Amino acid sequence: MKYLNLIILVFMCISTGNATENDDSRGLQWQGPAKNIATPYLQGNYHALIIGNNNYQDNKGVWRQLNTARNDAQTMAAILEQQYGFQHISLLLDASRREILHALKLLSEQVEPNDSVLIYYAGHGHLERNDKRGYWIPVDATGNDNSTFIRNSTIRDEVNIIAERSRHTLVISDSCFSGDLLRTGGRGPSENDIKKGYYQKVASKKSVQILTAGGKEYVDDNYRNSGHSPFSYFLINELTLNNNDMLSLSELATNVKIAVANNVDQTPASGVLHGAGDELGEFIFVQTNIITSINKFSQTKPVQIEQQNKKNKLEVRGTALLNHLGSLFSFGIEYYLQPKTAVLIQYRTFSYTYEEDAYTENGSGTMFGLTYRSYDNFNRNGYFYGAGVDFVSGNWDSREYDSGSYINEEGKISGTVPHAVIGYKNAFGNMFYEFNGYAGLVIGDASNPLIFGVGLSITKPF
Repeated sequence: MKYLNLIILVFMCISTGNATENDDSRGLQWQGPAKNIATPYLQGNYHALIIGNNNYQDNKGVWRQLNTARNDAQTMAAILEQQYGFQHISLLLDASRREILHALKLLSEQVEPNDSVLIYYAGHGHLERNDKRGYWIPVDATGNDNSTFIRNSTIRDEVNIIAERSRHTLVISDSCFSGDLLRTGGRGPSENDIKKGYYQKVASKKSVQILTAGGKEYVDDNYRNSGHSPFSYFLINELTLNNNDMLSLSELATNVKIAVANNVDQTPASGVLHGAGDELGEFIFVQTNIITSINKFSQTKPVQIEQQNKKNKLEVRGTALLNHLGSLFSFGIEYYLQPKTAVLIQYRTFSYTYEEDAYTENGSGTMFGLTYRSYDNFNRNGYFYGAGVDFVSGNWDSREYDSGSYINEEGKISGTVPHAVIGYKNAFGNMFYEFNGYAGLVIGDASNPLIFGVGLSITKPF
C-alpha cells in the first residue's frame, strides 16, 4: 500500500426519532464522590427522582419539542450529587407515562422513615379550563387525550405514599400550570429562629413541600439562550452559589421567587401538599463540605446515580469520508457506559486512488475499530478525548511506467492502528454536533504509517 491518506470525516446519525418544531413555552449512571449527607440531626438518606422531557412524540402536533428540560434535569442531578451529597439519584430523560409512574412506585418502596426525598419534573404541563384539572405531560402523550397524561391527583397520591414513609418530601415542578398541585402557605426562619436552632427544630418535623415554576399560568422554556428555563436557571443559580452550610426550602423558594419575578413575566409559587401530613417541618439542603459538622451523619453507602432511560445511552451513526484521494463509508454504534464515558465501535469500508507522475495505486478494504471516549461532562457537551485501536485489512494494486514498459504490482493491506481522538461536542436543539481530530500509527503493511484527519459529526441519541 503506497499511501495512507489525510481524511476528513463527516458523521451522520441514523435515528428512529421524529423531529418536530420547537415551542417557546411549556404548555398545551455515573458514580459520584463517596460522600454521603444524612438528613440533619437524624440518620436518613437523601433520595432524588429527576425527570426531564424534551423529545415529545405526539404526531398530532399538540405537544411540541422543548429545548431545555433535559439539560435542566441533568444539571439538577449533578448539583444534588456533587454539592449536596444526595446518595440515591434516579435520572429519567424523555420519560413515558409508564416510566414516570413506575419510578415513583420504586421510590416509595426504597425510602425509610428518616429519609429526605426530592422529586423534580421539567416538561410540558396542562390545565383543563373547564374542570381545572392539572397534568404532567409524558413524552408519549397523544394530542388532547388526557388518558395519556398524568393527572395532578395521581401525582398527589404517589407523593402521599412517599411522604407517609419518609421524613421530608419536596416536589419541584418546572412546567405550565404546576401551581395546581399545591396549597399556598409560607414558612421560613427569622434571624431569631436561626439563633434558636431553627434547622434542628424543623428537621425533626415532617414536611411535604412543593415549589413550582408558576401558579396556573404558562411558563417559558429557554431563558436568554442559557439552556435553562427561567425558573430552573435561577433555582440552579441559588443552589450553586449558596454559601450557607444548610439551606431550607423556604429560604431557597424566597430567593428563587424574587429572582424569577424580577426578570420574566412569571411568578413561582410554593406551599405544602394538602392532606399529606405536613407538620411544619422543612426540607433542608446540606452542603457536602460540612459532613462532619452535624452529628450522627451516616457515611457508609456510596453515592449512586441511576440512568434509568436506557434509550439515551446509545447512538447509531453512519460515517462518510470526503477526501480528494478516496472514499469511505462506515457504520458505527456508540454506547454510553456512563453519561461521561462511551465506547464507539465502527465498521468501515474504504477505497482510494493515488497518482504521482507515472505511478498509480488503487486500494480497498475494511476497517474495524474500537474507541473509548471520555466526555468533559455528563451532558456530552464540551471537550472530549479518547483512545482506541483500528484493524485494517484489504488489497492494493499499482501500475508504474518505467523505461518504456508498465510494471504491475499487488499486495495485501493489513495492520493494527492504535489511535487517539480529541474534539468538542455540543447540543444543537435535540441533536449534537461534534468537531474531532484523529491520529493513528499503522503497525503492519504500510509504507506511510501515520494516519490523521479531522471530522464533523451530527448525531442524535435514542
